[in-house]
Amino acid sequence: MLMHHQNIADAVVVRVPDATWGQRIGAVIVPRPAAHPDPRELQAHGRASRTPDRITVLPEQPRTPVGEIVRRDLTARLVHDREAHSTGMKTPADSS
Repeated sequence: MLMHHQNIADAVVVRVPDATWGQRIGAVIVPRPAAHPDPRELQAHGRASRTPDRITVLPEQPRTPVGEIVRRDLTARLVHDREAHSTGMKTPADSS
């Protein structure tokens, strides 16, 4: 599981729309200070059945004023990153 990785401070898993499967699993992680986790290494860390299809690294999770995570913003970010990646554009997650 991602939360048990030594380089991760916070992780959220969300459903991401997918044209073929309907939905896929995506994760947005926040690394611990001074950590630079590699999304490919994180995918290898988990078991294949529990590993998200897409992992994006952000400096913090988007939250409401009362501290709840804004999942729709995370889903939109994962969709944007997937589209940018498929068109060859470099995303912040690719430079981590």
